Amino acid sequence: MNDKITAEREIKDFLTSSDRFLFLSGTNQFKKHSLVLKILCAQSAARKTVLFRGNSMDNVSNFLSDVFEISKKPKTGTPILIAGKHQLYCDTINSKSWGDAPRPIDIGIIYPIDSLDYLKDDSPVQDLIRRQAKKIFLITWTDNKDFSWVSSLTQRHVVYDAEDEDPEYHKRVLEVTEEVDDYTPAKKLPAYAKGTPGNLLVRCYCNTCRGMTYAKLNKPHPGKTILRNAQMGEYSAACLKCRHEANDNYNWS
Repeated sequence: MNDKITAEREIKDFLTSSDRFLFLSGTNQFKKHSLVLKILCAQSAARKTVLFRGNSMDNVSNFLSDVFEISKKPKTGTPILIAGKHQLYCDTINSKSWGDAPRPIDIGIIYPIDSLDYLKDDSPVQDLIRRQAKKIFLITWTDNKDFSWVSSLTQRHVVYDAEDEDPEYHKRVLEVTEEVDDYTPAKKLPAYAKGTPGNLLVRCYCNTCRGMTYAKLNKPHPGKTILRNAQMGEYSAACLKCRHEANDNYNWS
């Protein structure tokens, strides 16, 4: 079950475990971070220093207002007292906002990790490690990106879905997770690939051209993880240079 009760139990178990990272996903877009913060307030007897790292300070203010009564907009370096004892600091995934963050910290939270491009820049996570965070929560907003990089950090994965609380909402979010952004910057495409819809475009090795080329999928891109794990033959990619068709979907990008 991916309901609130199960998620709450697994988060509490994580807090008493020796594990450092927890990956929290699911269709309850606006309640996952709230659940974590509420559990921290209720379960931790000793004072904790928590660092909440969002994608912008405006969004951080909105995220926290879902949980706490905040009279002033959060500022980097200025702690918010929560549950009468814990100090909650805020900043963003932009390293320019980290100068006033405390060191060391007890708990680090990044939400939403959808805004991270971890494979290009893992500094928002590595910075929490350098601050000696004992527990780090990596929380998604919408699960329509490839989060396979998280497996390099932890196998502890909790899913908190909205199905029991709001079935229609749960269904709508699932539909969104199946969508793929069809935008591809035209200026980065070679002439032979321009005009091909972005959601049909992949790069792969062409045995005929003997090099990496752009190719056209036989159906819309389902996301990196699904494409990589699909059965051989379910997806094909026709080279846009020579039209050679490839079926080895495990190494397309």
